[in-house]
Amino acid sequence: MSNYFDERYFRYGKKSNYSHSYEEYKKLKKWKSKIDKILKYKTKGKILDVGCAFGYFLKNIGKSFKLHGVDISEYAIGRAKKILPKAKLICADASESIPFQKNYFDVVTAFHIIEHVEHPESIIKNIKKVLKHGGYLFLEAPIDSWFRKILKYFDKDKSHISIFSISEYIKLLEKNGFKIVETERMLDDFRKIKYRFLKPMGQVIMIVGRK
Repeated sequence: MSNYFDERYFRYGKKSNYSHSYEEYKKLKKWKSKIDKILKYKTKGKILDVGCAFGYFLKNIGKSFKLHGVDISEYAIGRAKKILPKAKLICADASESIPFQKNYFDVVTAFHIIEHVEHPESIIKNIKKVLKHGGYLFLEAPIDSWFRKILKYFDKDKSHISIFSISEYIKLLEKNGFKIVETERMLDDFRKIKYRFLKPMGQVIMIVGRK
C-alpha cells in the first residue's frame, strides 16, 4: 500500500481526489477550523499528526506545540522534512506501529487516514499507546451515508477501503478506551455546516476522543 502514495498520488489528482495537487492545502485557511478545535482543548505540548503528508497542518498550528509526524509515504515525508526541518518526522505504517515512546503525546491528529487502512482498529490501538493519559485524539473521516453512495462514483482514490457510519466510528473509539467528548458533522474536509437542516448532507465527521 505504501507504494500507492507516491508523487502521482499527491499531484495532478490522477490517483487521489485532490483537484490540482496537495499544494492547495498549504495555507492556514484550509486548516483553521481544525486548529481552532484543537486549541479549544490543548494550547501547547507535544503533538503527533498521523498521516502528516507534507506537514502543512503541523506548520500551520504554530510554535506552541512540539511537532511530530508519521506518514506511510516516503515521498511525502521527504517533502515534509524540507518544510519542517526541526520537526520529528518518520516514515512509518501507523497501522503496524507508531515509532514513538508510550504515553508521550498530548494531542494526536488523524485526519482522513482511517479510511485508507484495512484494519482500522490497529491504528486506533497504536495511537492510544503513544497518547498520554488525559490526552486527546482528533479523528476526522468520511461518513458512510446515502449521499456518499451517490458520490462514490466520482471517487478516484482506490485506497478508500474502510468507511463507516458515525456510530461505528464512535464505537471503535469507545471500544479502545476513548471517551467521546465532541462530534461535529462537516460538509467536507474543511467546510463547516452553518444550518442544521443541511447536516444530513455532511460527508465528514470530526470526533474528539480523550484517553
